[in-house]
Order: sequence, then C-alpha cells, then structure tokens
Amino acid sequence: MIKRTYHYLLVAILLLSQSCTTVKAPILGQKIYLGDIDKSVLTPDNNLVPAFDTTFNNITYTVGVANNTIIFVSTNDPDFHLDNMKIGGYVKNKYKESDIMKRTGWGRFIKLNDDWYAATSSQNKNDDFIIEWFFKYNIR
Repeated sequence: MIKRTYHYLLVAILLLSQSCTTVKAPILGQKIYLGDIDKSVLTPDNNLVPAFDTTFNNITYTVGVANNTIIFVSTNDPDFHLDNMKIGGYVKNKYKESDIMKRTGWGRFIKLNDDWYAATSSQNKNDDFIIEWFFKYNIR
C-alpha cells in the first residue's frame, strides 16, 4: 500500500511539474516510471495496457502506459470540455459519417483536433453520436 501511494505521489509530482506550461492533461509519449499497477485499459487497437487514474486541473484522467511511456489518455469527467463539446453532448454537425471511425468491441470515435478524439460505445451508425468519453491515442 505504501509502495503504491509512493508511485501515485510520483505521478502527481511529475504532472504538477508540468503546470508551469500550458499542459492540460498527461502527454502522449511522456516517460513515466511506475511500479505495480493493478488496473488496465483497452486501447482503440484492442490492446490491454496497464493504467492508472490521475486528476489534473480538477479533471480525472485514465492514463495507459506501455514501456514506461504514456500511450493513451482518456476522460469521461463531466467537467471536461473541448471545443464546446462535453460528455453527454452530441458531436457537432460539421462531421460527416465518413469521418467516424469504428473499432469492433470498442466503439465509434471521431478526431476532433490534433490531439483529441470523441467516442461513443454505440456500434450502430444510425444511433446519435452522444459523447461518452474523450481520448488521446496514436491511431494506427
């Protein structure tokens, strides 16, 4: 328990050390050294990777790690907003159906900007695209 607390404290210190810049969330590619992690997250490529939760600027994120590097960041925090979009909201009408990507077993998602995607677990393209979470990941 003490070891795990130490590792979470180290993560918090690493993230807070970035607070002098315009960092809004953990950064893809950032090196991070953790001990045992007892949580996992499924990436859009259907890889199960070790993960942990962290809070930064009052937003809770799930961070996926591989080889001591952040490879996945997601949030379903209702206080997270991106381009006037939020959890429970609809993807803006400026996107075409062809812009929406789908991964079986994972859901549908759409690239919003250089970093972030919006996602829904609905597999049916006829369903409204109601945002359930946002994520960052290098889609292959």
